[in-house]
Amino acid sequence: WTILSGCASIAPPTGGEQDRTPPQVVSVDPPQKSTQFQIDDNIVIRFDEYIEARGLANALYSSPPLKNPPQVTVHPKRVEIALDTPLLDSTTYTLYLGQGISDFREGNAIDNYAYVFSTGSRIDSARLKGRVVDLLTESPPEKTLFVLAYPASNDSGITTQKPRYLTKTAQDGSFELGYLIADSYRVYVINDQNGNLHWDEGEPISFTPKPIRARTDTVFPLVFSLFQP
Repeated sequence: WTILSGCASIAPPTGGEQDRTPPQVVSVDPPQKSTQFQIDDNIVIRFDEYIEARGLANALYSSPPLKNPPQVTVHPKRVEIALDTPLLDSTTYTLYLGQGISDFREGNAIDNYAYVFSTGSRIDSARLKGRVVDLLTESPPEKTLFVLAYPASNDSGITTQKPRYLTKTAQDGSFELGYLIADSYRVYVINDQNGNLHWDEGEPISFTPKPIRARTDTVFPLVFSLFQP
């Protein structure tokens, strides 16, 4: 990921009560959940206070994954994201900023802000959700894990290919894969130790024994027990 800084030096005010509130998004252009998104539509996210983005390079990811990483420019109160990569037709994308943006003064990080857009005429709305526990302790995993979804017809992609959709687990092991096409998927949870978005021998893993249907109405939580193969 390319992170550029668009400002020189910022001196936040001193004194007063400690700020415990993370930056708040005040506007997004193109608007959240825009359709007919074009590759030259740079994304501009504006915040209500001065920001810094030291962790954004590691926090930012996309579902479906992008072929080329975007170029991100950070300004005092806004972030600009340019997508220099081919996009799939009629596909809903989610850009996750994770906790990569924080306020300049106290370092309060935003909580997994996500920007959603579609290259087609509508926003897909099916979803899958669940939680992950350690097989031996039944406790939430100590590390953040990737949740990867492949089309049901792709029964071997986990070892060689990037997923159709992805997300990360929260601190309590929960996750939600949103904005999916209503279809059936093979779902895997991995500790992606080398960051290549597929499973490699030796990486802890869990998976559904059969494809799971992503739904737009009632969603039944899935439970994954992570194990070391």
